[in-house]
Amino acid sequence: MSSSQTNEQPVTMMESGSLATDNMVDSEPSSGEGRRAEVRRGMTVLTSEGHTAGHVAAVVLDSRNGKVTHLVLGRLTQTTEYRLAPVDLVAAVGDGEVLLRIYHPLVESLPMWRGSDALAKQVGGNP
Repeated sequence: MSSSQTNEQPVTMMESGSLATDNMVDSEPSSGEGRRAEVRRGMTVLTSEGHTAGHVAAVVLDSRNGKVTHLVLGRLTQTTEYRLAPVDLVAAVGDGEVLLRIYHPLVESLPMWRGSDALAKQVGGNP
């Protein structure tokens, strides 16, 4: 676990976290109580057309409310790179996979993760 705090937003990186499924397209209707989906390190991340975008390297929590704000997406390109995917891009979670609401070419437009020291500043504008 890594923690970082600035004036922007206090954040914590974790191996896993729980997401509300209310905003996910493929989730079942809620019966009044908030349904949750567990996202954990190592899960495969797929794009909307089913291409592998990478794997979950970590989840980012807002330290103030404990909510997951971003997934750290690990990708093996010519070198290993990490990108931040806001949780509002998550369409569904299940069976060791996370489905994003973006097409594969747009994965390149996700912001690069620049390390835990800069994390709070990076996600500060994206609650």
